[in-house]
Amino acid sequence: MDDFIIYDGMLDGYIGLDRQIKIPNGVHTICDEAFMCNSYLTSIDGSEDLCMIGGYAFANCERLEKITLPDSVMCIGDHAFEGCRALKEFDVPLGVTEIYENTFEDCGKLENIKLHDGIITIEKNAFCGCSKIKELVVPRGVTEICESAFCGMTGLEKITLHDEITEIGENAFFGCVKLKEIFIPKSVEMVGMGAFSFCKCTIYCEAEKIPKGWDQSWSLGNCVVVLGSKRS
Repeated sequence: MDDFIIYDGMLDGYIGLDRQIKIPNGVHTICDEAFMCNSYLTSIDGSEDLCMIGGYAFANCERLEKITLPDSVMCIGDHAFEGCRALKEFDVPLGVTEIYENTFEDCGKLENIKLHDGIITIEKNAFCGCSKIKELVVPRGVTEICESAFCGMTGLEKITLHDEITEIGENAFFGCVKLKEIFIPKSVEMVGMGAFSFCKCTIYCEAEKIPKGWDQSWSLGNCVVVLGSKRS
């Protein structure tokens, strides 16, 4: 306990050298930057009382391989795990409904991410540079894929979009070079500039013709576009 800096249930820092730690009971908040750039930690087990994780809380913890959080967690701040290049898997707690900006950016070894349908927002750059993830299913609560949300996911081979998504932001899938195909439902009213730049996939569109809200350079000529398609 002496290694944790805690005030009124808020963990503000850690000064120990242990590689594996458990967040003490009674801690409800991990503050902004609390573990940022810690070069020792490899594993963290969250306490049952934990509700909130602040921005940059674990950013650039380059040896962190595993973190287990309870479903009581309701908020994970922006950039929380950015640069955690050893992180291999992560289950988003059921209490979390929004994945903020850059949350998992440059988590280069992240292979398995468990998303749930209670998630309603995936903000820009959320998974940018997560090059080991091969397959994703966008949660049914998400209606907008924000700018650059999945850019640079160079290992992504398959992504499933549900039929309530209305917007795909600029550069959303920029550089997803292994993406083989994607089905865009007719619910999508807007596709931003360069959404599929540097992709060489087949894009199956349920729409019979390109809607007015789709930017003219959304695929930048690198993809094969098939209109009037049905989901297989």
